[in-house]
Amino acid sequence: LSTLTPDLIIAVEVRHAAIYGQLSAIAPTIILNSWEGDYRTIKESVATIADALGEHDRGQQVLAAHDETIAALAAHIPSGEQRRILLAVATPDSMSLHTSSSFTGSVFEALGLLPALRSSDPVESGASLERLIAVNPDILLVATDPGGTALDEWKGNAAWANIAAIRGNMVFEVDRNQFARFRGLRTAEMIARELLTKVYRAG
Repeated sequence: LSTLTPDLIIAVEVRHAAIYGQLSAIAPTIILNSWEGDYRTIKESVATIADALGEHDRGQQVLAAHDETIAALAAHIPSGEQRRILLAVATPDSMSLHTSSSFTGSVFEALGLLPALRSSDPVESGASLERLIAVNPDILLVATDPGGTALDEWKGNAAWANIAAIRGNMVFEVDRNQFARFRGLRTAEMIARELLTKVYRAG
């Protein structure tokens, strides 16, 4: 890296915090929580990067335009929406439930929706069908990869029908990369548009 003589290094907290000193010796370094950050953190990161590049005004313009886009998308959600929404990532034998502190959960909140699972931990891993029933979301987005997951097995379980989202026909499969792996302003906008299309038949 030192042979590239960078003017700025942008590092990821979860991967590079331990070598911050080494990176700083090469060039000015900023550490961002882009791996696990919630929506607010990601927005702050955009401003931090813009400032580091000497583009403060441009960064603020980008954020303002994004806020306008999110507000316009949120306006299509019916007022008084009280249904609780959850993103669950399906794995071969269980699910990971994304809470209000996750990126997607905090995007839900920014749109005026109610996350079904509130926690300071972004993800609740290893959730069973019984746990999903206890959380009992009214709207359930299931992020999947190609191939079989617990979702395929649980659909055949009679207890699956006890979840409010199942009874209300409010279960939607979504792309795992877009909903659970990517983070950014465009990703937040994509999540909002996908919600409008799938849940509210709008957009």
